[in-house]
Parts: sequence; C-alpha cells; structure tokens
Amino acid sequence: NPPPTPECTIISPNGGEVLQMGDVATIKFNSDLTEDVALTLYKNGNFVSIINPAETNKDSSLWVVPNDGSLTVGVDYQIKIESVTDSTKYDFSDANFVIAPAGNYIIVTSPNGGEILLKGSTPQITWLTNMPATGTVKIDLYKNNVIHETIYGSQANDGSQGWGITADWWVNDGADYKILVESLSDPLAKDFSDHYFCLATNDNTENIIGDWNVNYTWLKGIYSAEFYTNHTWKYIEGPDTTTGTWNMLGNGLKFDFDLYDTYYLGIVDDNDMTGTMVGGGEGTWFANRVIPELITPNGGQVWIHGSTQTITWNPAIAGDIVISLADTTGVIQNIATVTGSLGTYNWTVPGTVIPGAAYRIRIAKAINDDAFDESEHFICIADDDVVDITGQWYMQGSWSKWETLWTFNGDGTFVNDLGSSGTWVLIGSGLRWDYASGTYYIGNVGVDVMSGTQVSSGGVPGAGWSGHRLLEVTAPNGGEFFQTGEPVVITWTENITSDYVKIDLYENDVFVRTLYSSTINDNDQSWTIPTDLVTSTKYKVRITSTTADIYDESDAYFTISGVAPAPAVEDETFDDGVADNWTAVEGTWAVADSVYTASSGTYNQSSAALDSSLTGNFVVEAKMKKTAGS
Repeated sequence: NPPPTPECTIISPNGGEVLQMGDVATIKFNSDLTEDVALTLYKNGNFVSIINPAETNKDSSLWVVPNDGSLTVGVDYQIKIESVTDSTKYDFSDANFVIAPAGNYIIVTSPNGGEILLKGSTPQITWLTNMPATGTVKIDLYKNNVIHETIYGSQANDGSQGWGITADWWVNDGADYKILVESLSDPLAKDFSDHYFCLATNDNTENIIGDWNVNYTWLKGIYSAEFYTNHTWKYIEGPDTTTGTWNMLGNGLKFDFDLYDTYYLGIVDDNDMTGTMVGGGEGTWFANRVIPELITPNGGQVWIHGSTQTITWNPAIAGDIVISLADTTGVIQNIATVTGSLGTYNWTVPGTVIPGAAYRIRIAKAINDDAFDESEHFICIADDDVVDITGQWYMQGSWSKWETLWTFNGDGTFVNDLGSSGTWVLIGSGLRWDYASGTYYIGNVGVDVMSGTQVSSGGVPGAGWSGHRLLEVTAPNGGEFFQTGEPVVITWTENITSDYVKIDLYENDVFVRTLYSSTINDNDQSWTIPTDLVTSTKYKVRITSTTADIYDESDAYFTISGVAPAPAVEDETFDDGVADNWTAVEGTWAVADSVYTASSGTYNQSSAALDSSLTGNFVVEAKMKKTAGS
C-alpha cells in the first residue's frame, strides 16, 4: 500500500466564471506538493502567459487580470497549475471561463466560430452581458468582416434570441460569416463572433470522398488532401502527413486536425471548395477535386465490334481508376479497373454493345466516381457489316428541324441540296462525314436508314439526326378529283433497296384501308377506286417500304366523290322541333322548321338544314369568310 502520489488541483476559476479585465481574482487550488507550483493562462488550449512562475501558497494566489491590451476578450480561457520541478504533475480548469472587458460588456457565445448553420433553420444567438435585461441590443450579420444585413434592429438584452435563417437569394452560402451584438444604450458594449461560421444549404449535399488539391492563400502552397468514407482525412504536406476528422451539414464542410487546434470551414460546390480557416491566424483556402484527364478517345471516332482500341489518359494520377462506357443516361458498362499511373489501356470492343453514335469513354477515380472525365464528344460503335450508302438520302436534324436531300458519291464525297459538301468514310456500319468548317457527323447505317449525332462549332453538340433513302409519292400528290369506280395510277420515285412496298389510303390524316399490303417496288401501281368510299376532299395515299420505316405520302389532299354515309342510329328525332335529349357543351341549341341552329355568344352562330335525325357526339366543320367589319 504505497502512499498516494502528491497532486495539485485547480478549484477556481474552474469553468463558467466571468472575470473582468482589471479585477483582482483569487485563483484557488489544492496542492499536496512540497515544491512550488507555477500558474499559467491558456486560451482555446494554447498557452497565453505566466500568471505566477513560483507560488508557495498551498491554497490560493491573487491575480490582477490584465487590462493593458495583452489579453483579448474570450469565453475559452483556462488556468493551468503545474509543479516547477515535475512537469507530469499538473491540472487545468475543468471547463472554460470568460475574460470580459472592464465596464459594460457584451460577449457573443454562439455562433462564435466553427459552426455550420443551415439556411432555413432557427438556431439561437446567445451572448453574455453585465447590463440590465431591460436594455436593448442590435444584432447584425457580417460577411467577410463587412456588414451584410441587420437581423434585429432592437431586441431585449436578455442573452438569447432565435434566428430564422432566411433561404433568400441574397444570403449566399459561405464560410466567412460573423455575428455582431451591440448595445443600443452603450455603443462600446459590443462583440463579434470570435471566428467565422458557415451558412450552408440543407438540400445541397455533396460527395467529397477522394483526392483534392488544396491551396492555402496565406502560404502560397498546394498540397494533397484525401477524404475517406469513415469521416477521416489525410493531408500530405511535403514529407509529413497530417490527419484529422471531417463532417458536413448540407454543403457546408468542417475538418479538424488531430494534432492541432486548427480547423477549416468551407462550402463544397461539385468539384470545388472554398472557405476559411482558424488556427495560426485567419486565412482563406480553396481546393479542386483531383480528376483524371482522359486524352483519347475525345469524340468523333468510329469503332467496330471486335476491334482493339487504345484508351489513354494523363498518367499523373494516384490510385486506381475505373474505365467505363457511357451513353446519355450515364455509365452502362464497366470496362476495367486499373492503376491510374499506367496511362493507357487496350479494349477489345465486344459484340454485345448495341451499335450507336452517342457513346463516351469515361475514367473515374475508384475511390469516388464523382471524380471523372469523359470524351468531350460522342464516339460511334458499329457492326462490322459492309453497307453501301452511295445514292440519294432524305436527311433531317432534330435541333433545327432541317430537311435536306443528301447525295453520297462513290469517291468518298457528298453534296446536299443546300450546296454544302465534304467527305465521308464508312467503317463497318459506322459512318462519319466532315465539312471543311470542322463540323462532323457520326452515325450507324442500316440498309435503308441511318441515324446519329453531330458536332458543330456553331450548332448543338451531340444533337441527333436521322436519314433514309429516298421514297417520294408523285401521284396522286394533291389537288386531283376522282370518282368512285375510276382507275387511278399511283406513282413514286425511290432508291430504297426493298423489293416491295405497302400502299395505304388516309382520309383527313386518319387511316382508312390498305390498298396493297405488298406490291413490287417498280414505281407505279394501278388502282380502281372502290364504290363504297364516301365523298371527301381530304384523301391521301401513303407508300411505305416493307423492310424499313421509310414512307412518303401525298403532299396535299385530293378529292374522291363517293356514296353518302349511312344514317346514324337515331336517339333524337327532333320531330317535335325540340332538342330534348341534346346537351350542349357551350352555348344554346334550337330547332325550327328543320333548321338546326347553334349559338354561342353574339358573334358565334351557325345553322344547318337537317336531312336526317342526329345522335351521338359530332364535330362541326365550317368554312367562313369575312363579310364586313374587323
């Protein structure tokens, strides 16, 4: 049973006390030591000054709190007692106490620096004061040490006030905010937050896992920081490695050092961070996510199934990267995971990839696939089929609704009816054609159809286009008049490869019947108009390839004079001159002397003589002309 080890313990100030500058404070302690003890002052865990280098009194020591500017107002002070001969024997105040200025004072306690506050939340602004609660204070918000707005113009000086943080556009996300609480009766009684706090957006969460290049403006240095999923980080500074922990609220970030009292606040925006720091002074910093740089393919390439293609990137990248194939929806297939420093990978294009002209190669950091780079423009993956595209093609683009006639020549040149020309190359079924201006198109070609994407310095990069071989109805093409029983010759021009076409009849742009489900594609076909067709001025014929979705129809309506339509089933006879069972959607209806009149307002009227009774719902079509007035 050895005797207990002699100890020394701080009794007061031990946490929560307020000492004003100029006060004579009594530092109380217990000490079992036979030697002298030293009393020192700490702020935020850092040494500030020696209070008494060798105190022999066993229970207390008097201390005049300096009022000469050597101390700053703060809420994070502690006293340390320590043996002058054995540094292992010491004690700190259990909690922080406050050093306040002489006279009237206000000391902000929250937010006092390092907090992440979310816009839309209602935190408490708190402060200490020795002034009456019946007084009033003004509370201001500062950004980068410049007043941003007044939160409260006059509030009771009771030490606490809720703050509904607005989400309005003028309160930007930032890591450089402070609060000022100022007495309205004594302008000298005021205090700022000791350090910056952060205002962040709650629903704007970001993924920071991975590597970042961090630039500290006060040191003019760039270092690498790695953030991990377990909320730790590692910061590599020359030969030394510094570690710490991090947390995020919304898009607001705070990360602390394990070995220092330094911490950093920031706002994360996709691949960028900006913020402020506390520790060794206040400063600013910014960071950029480390993203691998893809070199090839960068767009416009045509790759066919079974070919081996080389993917390259900047090898100055640490860790593994994932190589993927992506389309407009995102990653559709992982190709490989390799060491980033290799800088190159050979990929044999599998036949399972669906031919298309909207693919990109993507490389991403394995630790976080948000850090990625991909081909600037689309590449084309095609079958190894041999296709002949020479001849005329009808082409249209989705971005400006253009329609033109293209002619692909056998010598690898093309021309269109707008006077543009260039060169083309076909690799398997993958097509690329280029203009002298730098615009190029890539796409896949079928037997009679093609489609793809384009890149243009003045157009819409990646916009879609499609085309098909020429098929054009030449007769009847609009304006003709026919009668039932009359023979008609349907003619067309084409260069499609299909041996057969389908011919359909439409009335008012609605399918009526198929005239020929499959007839030889020889540019003409005789047809006798059936006697059961009703009279209409809105007929068209449509001719469609039987092997591809290629069709054309009459440019305008033609007329067929046929039989009258059969009477409808009668629910309302109007024999009594009253429309008992008729319900109007709008307006009023009346029948008099077999004349059916509709009226909707003063200027909208129509009438018709009834040859038969009506039933059901009707669409009324009218032709009108202006007779007078406007």
